[in-house]
Amino acid sequence: MASAEAYGAIHANLMAWTGTVKKIHDELGAEIPSNLKDEICQVIVDELDESHYGGKWYSNTQVPSGYWVNMGAYSPAFKRTDKVFCLPAPYFRALSSLFAEPAGQSG
Repeated sequence: MASAEAYGAIHANLMAWTGTVKKIHDELGAEIPSNLKDEICQVIVDELDESHYGGKWYSNTQVPSGYWVNMGAYSPAFKRTDKVFCLPAPYFRALSSLFAEPAGQSG
């Protein structure tokens, strides 16, 4: 029964964040102001943490590859002195358009 609860929570997280991302883009377009992006990143850390079947903090030297996406490159909100916040790949896919560079501004 615990796994059914976890799957339900994961599904709810993905549905809620997919809707949130769509609403943000519907209201603001592709380019999200940096101050709002910082706020969103902090909400992700607070609401998509391990206790909510989401991301995990990993040591900077022990970030797993494959299934996990290191979010440290996207915002200081995802970094601590010796740790970085990582999201499971499905969550990152749901949120990735928030972190995409606007067209014509790739580095």
